[in-house]
Amino acid sequence: MSISGIGGSGKSDTAAAFTNHADAYRTVIWIHGHDLKDMTELSSMLLKRAGAEINVAGLLKDYRGLLVIDDLPPTIALGQATLASRP
Repeated sequence: MSISGIGGSGKSDTAAAFTNHADAYRTVIWIHGHDLKDMTELSSMLLKRAGAEINVAGLLKDYRGLLVIDDLPPTIALGQATLASRP
């Protein structure tokens, strides 16, 4: 699902409300879109969890998860890598 709209319209608040249902997911990952140069970086992005580094793409392949990419710049194509990397 993609939430889009003008700045200040409550998109981040809506995504945050969605994470209140985190019990439906094994993991919730919140990434700031400005930290990405392009969507292919998700394949190699590492998160620190419980002192260990875990690959974002691998985590989402292995577990039911919710990935929120907040404030994704319009220059990055959302479907470029995320949907293509799913089995």
